[in-house]
Amino acid sequence: MGYIANDVTVIIATKDDNKWLAKFRDGLNEDFMPLLVGPIDHAVNGLYTWVLTPNGSKDRWDTKRTGQRVQDRLEARCRKHNTDYVTVRFGGDYRYEIGATITGGSHLTSHTN
Repeated sequence: MGYIANDVTVIIATKDDNKWLAKFRDGLNEDFMPLLVGPIDHAVNGLYTWVLTPNGSKDRWDTKRTGQRVQDRLEARCRKHNTDYVTVRFGGDYRYEIGATITGGSHLTSHTN
């Protein structure tokens, strides 16, 4: 049956990152394209935020599997471009899990169930 867990990826992007992120979004199928939101201008420093929002599906459902592949591909592209991002899993039957990758490839994971 599957349990509910919301997966979110938040990306802090530069102007150059916006180009590949927009291209990535354009390559998503119509169900997932609106879930990658951005660019959202920061008030200062010329940075932007992008957010891959949850798809609303339960684990082990096809939509969740597809969403996980999208999230994995997006995170791999962020690492390739040295773009900072954080992932958060929370809600429903799940408490929370946070993972962050910052420029240079450092990785931090905090997990609580």
